[in-house]
Amino acid sequence: MSRRCKRDFQIDMGRDHATRLMIVKGDFESVSMAIYGDVVADSHAAPQTLTYEPRALSSITPAPLPPVLDPANTRDPSQLARQLLKLIPDAPELELVIRLVFCLKPSNDDWDLPDFPYLHPDLDNLPAELDLEKALRLTTRPVPDDISPDTVSAFAQKVAQSIDLKVFAALSDDSQWSIDTTNLMDATDLLKIFTIASMEDETTLARLLYAAANADVARRLDRPEFLELLSSMASDYNTNRDVRSTARRLLARLRGWSLLEDAFSNTQGDFIAAASTLKDIGTEEQSFGIWLESMIAHDDIVSSLTDNPVLPVTLPRILLHRASFGSPSQDEFIAFIVNHLLLLRQMTFRLECMTDNDPPTPSGIDAEHILVDLAKDPTSFLRSNFVKSILNIGTSTSVITDDERSSMRQAAFIVDDGFSAAVDELLRPVERPPSFSSLRTLRVALAYIERELDEDEESRVLDDFWEDAKCSLSGCLSDVLAPLLDEIRSQFSLLHRPPPNISQDVVAHLFWAIDDIFRLFLRLIPVSPLPSRVLRALTTQLADTFACTDAADMRYSQSSPPSLAAQETRQSCIDLIRVLGNQPSVASGAKPSAQLVLRVLLEHGLQSEGLDPTHHLLQVFYLIDSLLPEEDCAEHQRALWIQSVIPTVLKELRSFCRALDTENKVHFIRRLSMLDRGAVGVGEWLLLEEVKDVSRAIHTLRINDLSEHKRRVVQNQIALFFRFFADILRSSSAEWCTNSLAATEEAPHLLATILTTLFDSHLAPPHLVDVLDNLAAVYDVFDNELRWAIVLGLWRSIQPPELSDGRLEQRLKSSIKVLETITTSYLDPVRVTAEIGSLLVNLAQRSDVVDESIAQAVVSLLEWLARTTTSVPKMGNLQTISSEDFGAFRDRLKDMLTVEWKERLDAACCELVLGNASAPLQNPTTVPESVELSIHDIEELIRQNIPMPSTPPRRPLNQDVLGLVTVSPPAILRSPAVIGLTKTYQNNDFRQLRQTTARANTSRLPSMHVDDFESASSPTLDPLAVPVQTPTQAAAAMQYIPEAFPQLGPAFSPI
Repeated sequence: MSRRCKRDFQIDMGRDHATRLMIVKGDFESVSMAIYGDVVADSHAAPQTLTYEPRALSSITPAPLPPVLDPANTRDPSQLARQLLKLIPDAPELELVIRLVFCLKPSNDDWDLPDFPYLHPDLDNLPAELDLEKALRLTTRPVPDDISPDTVSAFAQKVAQSIDLKVFAALSDDSQWSIDTTNLMDATDLLKIFTIASMEDETTLARLLYAAANADVARRLDRPEFLELLSSMASDYNTNRDVRSTARRLLARLRGWSLLEDAFSNTQGDFIAAASTLKDIGTEEQSFGIWLESMIAHDDIVSSLTDNPVLPVTLPRILLHRASFGSPSQDEFIAFIVNHLLLLRQMTFRLECMTDNDPPTPSGIDAEHILVDLAKDPTSFLRSNFVKSILNIGTSTSVITDDERSSMRQAAFIVDDGFSAAVDELLRPVERPPSFSSLRTLRVALAYIERELDEDEESRVLDDFWEDAKCSLSGCLSDVLAPLLDEIRSQFSLLHRPPPNISQDVVAHLFWAIDDIFRLFLRLIPVSPLPSRVLRALTTQLADTFACTDAADMRYSQSSPPSLAAQETRQSCIDLIRVLGNQPSVASGAKPSAQLVLRVLLEHGLQSEGLDPTHHLLQVFYLIDSLLPEEDCAEHQRALWIQSVIPTVLKELRSFCRALDTENKVHFIRRLSMLDRGAVGVGEWLLLEEVKDVSRAIHTLRINDLSEHKRRVVQNQIALFFRFFADILRSSSAEWCTNSLAATEEAPHLLATILTTLFDSHLAPPHLVDVLDNLAAVYDVFDNELRWAIVLGLWRSIQPPELSDGRLEQRLKSSIKVLETITTSYLDPVRVTAEIGSLLVNLAQRSDVVDESIAQAVVSLLEWLARTTTSVPKMGNLQTISSEDFGAFRDRLKDMLTVEWKERLDAACCELVLGNASAPLQNPTTVPESVELSIHDIEELIRQNIPMPSTPPRRPLNQDVLGLVTVSPPAILRSPAVIGLTKTYQNNDFRQLRQTTARANTSRLPSMHVDDFESASSPTLDPLAVPVQTPTQAAAAMQYIPEAFPQLGPAFSPI
């Protein structure tokens, strides 16, 4: 190193990096270097080709909570709360805490008493005559857990002696329904208390609703008489709207309790309905408190939970969306119960208080995160307490930014301002490109409209919307849906590469917004059928959405928000397309909606409009399959589709079926045939059209100047047909297929022509042999022509040398069996003997030993020839096989035959006349099942179908009346009877008119640009000197010369 400075430099370059260039700059006398590492390949070695190998990104798996901190994954969900209470000195029991927090709401004075929270009513020293007001005041404090049942029973008896409805309902404020109120209900006659007149008060029904959150109360109210009373109140639109809504909720809660209790212990329970009951209970604090205390206090419910331990669930699905989306497990249901109830007033109020986060604290930051997560669900804004908490969020937040706070407030104002604000939001143009904020606001408006439909009569909501928006709700929803779908389509369109950059949250909320609109349509269509314009547009939008949901499911990971949203929206598409197909008619005598929906789907399936055409067609096919009625549908529904729907869309049906791939085409035709059951014969017609298509394709192959690309495409079409035909014959619809072909006069002839043409062209499509084997099994339903084609095909199928002896024997025997049933007069002796001779040559050339059963089959064939020779002498002339080859083959046969069969062989051979030389065999050409074409080849094929432009022929003038007036002969114009068609000029009027017209001509030249013409000045005309004639000269010029003016003809007559 340098004399002045000695330093050691260490460079850690790693094994992935290497270089040969090192620059050392400076004034050195000596330099010492030590270089360590692997030797790099020499420069003359061949350079490595770097190839890109895609690697899958590891998915992020949420970390679950420890079991001790996760109530959803423990045997006793209350264990964590009880352990936390033990950390407080002299802490009350969990049951008492629940009553005081959610149910009773102690007064401010009670909080300051030294015995708080152990303040209980004195029920042991009741007066002889208990005043109802005093009894009601006693229920404002919780009774102790160790109270005697006799004391509670005595209290209930005294209250029952003088009770009225309002006092009875007021007792629901007490959380001790499992002790006091149930005894009180047992001591009273509920039907005498609860009548329509006595329950018209909204407060009474609301308190009964709270009380029904207790299992014991729900069991006692779940009586047919009381349920019938509630049903009449819920359906009577003359009563108050809030009373009807509360009656419906109480009715649903009483019916849902049995499902809820069953879901705790039954692993196959109805968890969707149970979750809906929990959702309703969790909307009010008193209902939730009574339910929670009931869950803890009832030993039977607790034991049912412990008997079925749940598996750990990290993030349970929200089970409140729809009943048709999936089937959740019991583990997810139990986890959902614990993770759902964060929107209660107590919870949101505490979260709101914790957001005053100055200085920031961990709990405040967590509270902000919880509020932001809750605000992502638009149904959260339907809670008035949550809206109040959002509007009260201050500016001193750590996680919630100003934009996020403004966005949440904008969504909250929709609910705070009411119905008109939701209508205005739906009428506002959708933001393009969409943002999470605008989509959330839109979804809140949609959720608000859905809640209005839940709480009031649909017709009234529709009338109110029309009054505010001046348009129908269905039309407005269709207009909102269009731009949302355009944004979704842009993400999966082939025309946008790369697609617009949109975050996954926005894509998910786009799907969810569309799903919200679809669910509103599900509510509206049964009560307000859609007009044809909206129905057509909605069907098209639904098909595109369905295709995009599958594309999103393939692009995004299964646990990502876009994939989950797409799966839910996909189910809504299936539900909605079925509802659209069953929509009631708008007017009497109108066409069924299923006809329009099916026609639109069939046409739109062939018009992808930027989406992947193959994928789009397949997805529309799935929708059509969901739209068609099931095989076991009602007879009136089957009759509607078979008689009024399908016969009107045959053209579209055929075009759509032609574009399907083989597997789905088979399923489609089978589906239609099973729905039809032979009434119209739509399946048979489609099958016949397939046969006609392949017949035309085979005739196309006979064109001499057919291009190679076109020939390959046509051959592929033939191969696909036989694959389709073989799949049907292998399915359960094989009998229907063969009977359908035999029942039509045209199909057997076409099919026989197809087979014989293929054999004459020496073409062997895949699956042809399978088709022949299946047709040979049911030969008796076909005519002579098709039977002979089957026999000929079976003989040709024996040619491959790799064919096993078993298959050879089977096909040979089948061919003989079919051949013996053909009318002898139909057969062409020359063709039959030529084919049999080629068959014998093929068998003679096989190197393996002939099996005995095969030898016997050959003898049977020769015997048939010998028998037929008596009626058709030429049938014994086997000119395509030489006597030498036949003799050698006969000797091989005799080696495997018994004496009896040898004698039969010799007798048959005596009737045969053999040829001089064997005809050479021609191996068939295998038709490829797939075809590969370049873009240029496809372009050339398309260009071949474009007709050459040609000049249209000149049309002759029509000799009608107007033509006579327009092109008039001179005779009629010179006739003195004609007035108005001609003008008489005097002196120089005609010449002056021509000069004036020339002066006024301001037309631009064809070569002059219009801008130059407009800016140029008008042309100036220089007058020319005209020589003036003398009167003598003028008279000479006007002298009459007969030769110059021939005599006028007769007047023109059109007759």
